[in-house]
Amino acid sequence: MEGARGRSTRRRHWLQVLDALVYSLAVTGLLTLAASVLSVGFGGGLVGVKYLLFLVGFALFAIGAIGMRPTPAWKNGDPTGIVGPDEETRFQGTLHRLPPLRRYDLAPAERLSAGAKLFITSLLVLGTSFFLETVFGVVA
Repeated sequence: MEGARGRSTRRRHWLQVLDALVYSLAVTGLLTLAASVLSVGFGGGLVGVKYLLFLVGFALFAIGAIGMRPTPAWKNGDPTGIVGPDEETRFQGTLHRLPPLRRYDLAPAERLSAGAKLFITSLLVLGTSFFLETVFGVVA
């Protein structure tokens, strides 16, 4: 009996990782696209993209870190986030209707918190900014 439960828990953990990775990649891609359009539109080129991603990445880092804080004991477990643990945003719902997530049934309550997903996203956004600087040599 313990073996089946261990496989179930392990599968759920992998699905949580997959969910967070798909979410983070989608948000990072959209932010990179938006930063590119804004920077090119204002004449900043790739340097502007790099700086916009850097600033947005640090903002997401702060928001994600704050979102991962535990609920204080005096709040009696009342949710403080924008999205409750049993809810999902339209964006998350759309991602779960697309492959590869549509093959798996991971309830919103079983997924990583929005704060954790934003924290992971911030690392990818900052990594994209770093990648632009180190690999493509985008410096000001």
